[in-house]
Amino acid sequence: MTFTPVGSFLQAALNPGPGTISLNNQGIGNLILLAAYSDSSTNWVNSVTGGGATWTQISTRFTGSTNARTATIWAGTVTATGAQTATLGITGGSPNIRAAGLEFSSTVGSWALDVQSNLDGTGTNTWPSLTPSGSGELYFGFAIDSGSAVAGATSGYTYHSTTQGNGAAWNPSVSAASAPVWGDSGHVFGSMILVKETGGVAHNDTAALTVTPVMAMKKGVGLVPVLTVAPARVMTKGVGVKPAATVTPRLANTVLGPARGGAQYPRHHLAKGRGR
Repeated sequence: MTFTPVGSFLQAALNPGPGTISLNNQGIGNLILLAAYSDSSTNWVNSVTGGGATWTQISTRFTGSTNARTATIWAGTVTATGAQTATLGITGGSPNIRAAGLEFSSTVGSWALDVQSNLDGTGTNTWPSLTPSGSGELYFGFAIDSGSAVAGATSGYTYHSTTQGNGAAWNPSVSAASAPVWGDSGHVFGSMILVKETGGVAHNDTAALTVTPVMAMKKGVGLVPVLTVAPARVMTKGVGVKPAATVTPRLANTVLGPARGGAQYPRHHLAKGRGR
């Protein structure tokens, strides 16, 4: 089970909010993680709508004490591809909003929050270390920087500095305690999460069936057709591959035809008064 980043980095600076963010969705069923922070401890982003996705708040809302800011992270499931516009709603007032995110494909297609930690201080270069409950989890975070974020070099992480100088980072395959280290010490506020995949089916395809006709002997009848129906190697999301089924069709009005080589075979006779 793995996550793969796809598409381009997403960001918006709303002065003030509410407002919108532009998306460019890559695949139906993909995951979009979108962090949205307000510069207020009393008003925050409380909804994300539209954008060709269905949205839920995946993180626990975090309000800083050192920094008067509020963080939420949203998970969107892509329902329409291409250029889209999502709307960020707020609880009230007119706080400034900083948003950043990215789209990920998933080998399973369903996910849930595993671990969350938060950053609230006067400046650091190291984000919180998060420990996954399993393998192949996705570390994602966004932090407000007091200066300008400088990419680090922690293995497995991708770093991105927004146009406002804040920092976003992600690692799509975390299997042990992990945290990114940045090249600057200005990171003061943010939320960091680990997302795990749930479920166990890799594709959202319709199961294909392979039908193989064979002949079998049936006592008192002779040879009758038997259909062996087995699904091809394509799985249906939420169902999986069903076991092969053997179907023996019922033959109405079947009589035995003349013997050929010592064996009898079935033939169908026509109902009286009907043509072929």
